[in-house]
Amino acid sequence: KMRAVQSTALQGSRFARSKRHVTLLEVLIAMGLLTLLLSALFSFWNYADSVQNAADESRRKNFRQLYVQHRLGTVIPAALGKTKEFKPIFYTSYEAQFSGPSLVFAYDNGVVGEPEFANAVLGRLYVDHKGNLTLATWPSVERNFYSSPPMHKEILLTDVEGIRFEFFKPRKKATEEIKVSTKEEEIEARWYDEWAAERKALPALVKIHLNLGKNREATFGYVIPNTEYIVYYTK
Repeated sequence: KMRAVQSTALQGSRFARSKRHVTLLEVLIAMGLLTLLLSALFSFWNYADSVQNAADESRRKNFRQLYVQHRLGTVIPAALGKTKEFKPIFYTSYEAQFSGPSLVFAYDNGVVGEPEFANAVLGRLYVDHKGNLTLATWPSVERNFYSSPPMHKEILLTDVEGIRFEFFKPRKKATEEIKVSTKEEEIEARWYDEWAAERKALPALVKIHLNLGKNREATFGYVIPNTEYIVYYTK
């Protein structure tokens, strides 16, 4: 009996030792490890979120630039030469209310809901001082019955720091008789940064350069079918 009592007491002491409480040091170590794990998870989540946001912003910028390219592709190539309503209107202008040069041109706006803005209209492409690439459109003077003509203003792109143009005039055909005065442009093909209204003609090609900041630039090029200049390709 004595041995049985001693054995029972020994087992009870072992059981009591096995149910000891967790020490404060062990709690602190566990909390530290949990904090490191949560910090790593939050850092990974923030990194993944920033990468996703950057990718979304890049897609938005690319989409906006594709839209600008498409929209200008329906406007610039539709520039009109000499018509019953217009003499050739196509020139660059520098005015204080615009951030850089603007392009003034007549173009065929096609069929739209408002008759005043259908077919031949007058447009101006510019960047305002808020950084908005804007296309302003007025109806043809011959079809405008208002004392103050209405205007459509379409913002094509935001956050634009500047704009510049290039206009290509091809060389004249070698067999053509050329009379050159001191006021006329050079005979050879070249690109011009400006296009004067006195030319009364459309260039053959147009490049539009947009300064998007942070050393980024978007360039769009268009052919103008109604030009009187012909591009000759030689070997």
